[in-house]
Amino acid sequence: MPVVVIEGEERRRVARQAFDAALSPSLQARIRQAGLLLIKTHIGPAQFTLASVSPDTVRGVIDALRMYSDAPIVIADGAERDTEAGMLELGYDELKRATRDTYLVDMHREPTFDQAVYLGESPVMMRRANLLNEAHVSIAISPMLISDHYGPRLTTATFAEGTWLVPGRQRQGEVSFARAPWYDAYDEATVHDVVAQLFAAHPADVSLIDGILVLKNDGGVRKPVPLGVMIAGDDAVATDSVGALIMGYEPARVPYLASIAAAGHGTVDLSSADVSPHLLNDLMERYSGA
Repeated sequence: MPVVVIEGEERRRVARQAFDAALSPSLQARIRQAGLLLIKTHIGPAQFTLASVSPDTVRGVIDALRMYSDAPIVIADGAERDTEAGMLELGYDELKRATRDTYLVDMHREPTFDQAVYLGESPVMMRRANLLNEAHVSIAISPMLISDHYGPRLTTATFAEGTWLVPGRQRQGEVSFARAPWYDAYDEATVHDVVAQLFAAHPADVSLIDGILVLKNDGGVRKPVPLGVMIAGDDAVATDSVGALIMGYEPARVPYLASIAAAGHGTVDLSSADVSPHLLNDLMERYSGA
């Protein structure tokens, strides 16, 4: 199924339209048969609202899901800060009250399982959220972000990171679940490999990038950039490749994306993406020129 890019400003409507357009008939059938649906959202730092997924975006995805299924929907993340507090600050509690059979979950407080990640030939056991095994369909939603450790931070990376659960550490009077200390211990190639292995072991079934209003980090200065798009697809690597290209990255040269594609979980080839070259060039110019 091609990646779709839908323009608009109203998050809920555009998210519903983009997400539904990304569902193949076989995926629609899986959603109808599912007993549990997982929406892996992204809760970012408290001081940067645009680094988190808006509850309106999640609501749009739920609108689309409810056309096919009445199954319970778990909205979850294992954020670097207190996930539950972050959801409340963003208004996710209102979303829960307004949608039936919907649950907000902090993955740090849920059962886990161990996954072996190989650093060279040496396996390292990492804790993953057991919801990955329990959900029948998994959905990854992410804003458009850039990581200091591996570049474009979109649905594949936030899905991998948010379901990899690290021990909490006290930081300035609060508990932090940051992955940065682990990344800082590795070289850049190893960081890319860790992200790729985590996602490839448990890939998302559908991905949605919220590019309505993007938080751009320009030389340490963060500023909002109005792109006015949602990007969706049932191939997370292809979906992220479109997002990465808009942000100025050549997808095939982003090692973790290329590695996931090489493992058979997507493609960095954008020839099947349902997006006009004119629109793509316009989005690239809007982002780079902001």
